[in-house]
Amino acid sequence: MDLNKKASSAKRLIIFILITTIFLIVISTSFIKDTNPVYIRDTHPTCLILLMITPTISVLLTKIITKETLKDPMLLPNIKKNKKNYALSYLIIPLIAYSGAVIFFILFPHTFNPLLSKFAFQYHLYTIKEYLKSVFFIIPACLLINPLGGLLSCFGEEYAWRGYLLTNLCNIFSKKTSIILTGLIWGLWHAPIIYTGYNYGTDHKFLGILMMIIFCSTMNIILSYSLFKTKTIWIPVVIHASINGIDKYTPVYMFGSRFIKYNYFIGPNLVGLIGGSGLFVLAILFYVKINK
Repeated sequence: MDLNKKASSAKRLIIFILITTIFLIVISTSFIKDTNPVYIRDTHPTCLILLMITPTISVLLTKIITKETLKDPMLLPNIKKNKKNYALSYLIIPLIAYSGAVIFFILFPHTFNPLLSKFAFQYHLYTIKEYLKSVFFIIPACLLINPLGGLLSCFGEEYAWRGYLLTNLCNIFSKKTSIILTGLIWGLWHAPIIYTGYNYGTDHKFLGILMMIIFCSTMNIILSYSLFKTKTIWIPVVIHASINGIDKYTPVYMFGSRFIKYNYFIGPNLVGLIGGSGLFVLAILFYVKINK
């Protein structure tokens, strides 16, 4: 590897991480001071969307400072070459993600009670027929419609973490090492949000941050492999948006009894060890294939 190229990439990464950290500190202070903003999506929606966009803003500022070209071939969607990959990213990966929840409910059948779920309670669903009718509408909406609303915010993360951070790390380290470092940095970036109780609650905040690093490292392998394979940032964007699209309708919300206290470090939501097992298996398969 050219030493000048390594030094150039290292300089870019230092500037990028510094700017991203400044954005993170400034925005997170607006919600982390609250006593119990467990659902930041509802209490601070603007902050959350803005936070997701700031990494790409950081990339643009870094490129201006380092006088890099703003043109980037990975910004091209390459739809003709990747029709199958777009379909897989949009539909199949979310289904794989939900497979972990199926495993959780099989292992802990007493937690599965759709008619006692928060979803059934919120929409006043008292019979299986009413419940199934609503579910057959909600799940297609989660898979087909919700991701479209998250494309912009997911692009804000993907172009920065995979398109810029990972790419520059690959100029310094091997692909596999770069993927590990990207996952760790991306996971740590979520720390202020997780600290407030998002995803894992407020009982064990630092354990929640550790779990988020594990989850982000898992997702990062999937997203990084998709970028290497397709040469376009839009496949990772679609995957990210598809996973986020089912976030409002988590397995606990849709199928779990609301009278049970769940251990979110285990599942059934995607961020738990069992709930995310489908993604873990997929990440292992992709990580093995990275160098191929």
